[in-house]
Amino acid sequence: MYLDQLAYFIEVIKCGSISAAAKNLYISQPALSQSIANLENELGTKLIKRSYSGIKPTMFGERIYNQAEGIIAQLDSALNSWKELSAGSLDFSGTAKISCTPDTSDFLSTSIMEELQHAYPNVILYAAPDPGMFFRLSEFIEKKLSIGIGSSLEGLLGGIEKEADELGLCFEHFSTQSPTILLNKKNPLANKEYLTLEDIKQLKIGVFPEDPPAPFTRFFGGISCQMSTEDALAGYISTNPGSAMLLFLAEAKKKLTSKYRNLTIVPLKADPDIPEFEPVCHFLVHKKPELLTPAEKCALEVLKYRLSDF
Repeated sequence: MYLDQLAYFIEVIKCGSISAAAKNLYISQPALSQSIANLENELGTKLIKRSYSGIKPTMFGERIYNQAEGIIAQLDSALNSWKELSAGSLDFSGTAKISCTPDTSDFLSTSIMEELQHAYPNVILYAAPDPGMFFRLSEFIEKKLSIGIGSSLEGLLGGIEKEADELGLCFEHFSTQSPTILLNKKNPLANKEYLTLEDIKQLKIGVFPEDPPAPFTRFFGGISCQMSTEDALAGYISTNPGSAMLLFLAEAKKKLTSKYRNLTIVPLKADPDIPEFEPVCHFLVHKKPELLTPAEKCALEVLKYRLSDF
């Protein structure tokens, strides 16, 4: 069923005539008759009846007509509000400075930034990593940042939330992701349901970015290999089945495994005594709504909508 079928049916009942409705709708009479017939076939019942006084709805058609009018009215109302929102977005101007810790930079993907710029073309966006935001939220205010994306080990999340509250910032948790291991599918460990710390010790080569995860390198038992980007790391693993990398971000996992089809992700069953292997929580932190400019509010709205997918 299509919305235009309902709209055509409503017009036919209002006009009491196929020819009059077709004229109002700027379509041919045969096309309109076929649309009504298709709708009746889909619903399995007759919707209209012809009489000397014109076309009238059947008992079931009357019920469909009343409900369809409500649906079309709601759609028209939504379309009008969307048009107003779209037109209004052009009126906003200003700047919005978005900061993120280096390990959360993937959340500010190109697609999100493009969506922000398309929705609010007059808003100037600044997005850059801010390593000081991780535990020094006071710098967030001092630097006059608008919005921040940060991360914390699950066990430390409460402390950061409390600190944000004390500084008068709004804190919103949007994702918790557990550690996983990126492996070549030819790796003997790739078929396991999950990996343990003992499994990590069997790996021949461990790869990591410039700031390696300490627990991974501490329990890893083979050669260490350092590279500059996750993409370079994944490319190395795709050609070296004995290598592996520790990953947290779901977006990075999806991106790397779709690009390198011979890679797979295996969950890590970490020891509770190793806090560095705790799940990582990701959060938004920003000034209170009443302190945000219209441009900053627009940027925050899009970010909150997109980050809810993670």
